[in-house]
Amino acid sequence: MPTVMKFGGTSVEDERGFERVVNIVKGVYAQEVTLPVVVVSAMSGVTDALLESVDRAATGDPEEARRLLEPHWRRHLTVVRALAVQPSAIEDMLEGARREVAELLQAANVQVMPRPLLQDLIASYGERLSSLLLSDMVRQIGLPD
Repeated sequence: MPTVMKFGGTSVEDERGFERVVNIVKGVYAQEVTLPVVVVSAMSGVTDALLESVDRAATGDPEEARRLLEPHWRRHLTVVRALAVQPSAIEDMLEGARREVAELLQAANVQVMPRPLLQDLIASYGERLSSLLLSDMVRQIGLPD
């Protein structure tokens, strides 16, 4: 049975955090017959910011909602540039996620879909981006993702 490893947001809050997680995964992989299953949260503070952005957009201010997320997009970009094997490919995915979230925030403003569904959808971007970066880092050291 594989080892399941869960890393919360403070574990992956910056590039040093991601490096620590990769080293832990590498150590477990070296001791196990099976590949560990790794679950990662959004970077520290990202889920709260994403949910707050939905609230701001839903009350009629999608521009402020997008601005609220800018520091978090920059944090992701900093980590990607410091740690990714092919930063341009992940930067492109990050920019795509940024555009998608902006479109979803506009949908929150005009109430195109039920708010709980929209909150879940937007909040998922935090975990998706963390897992994308961690997967890239795991491949860098030769482990299967």
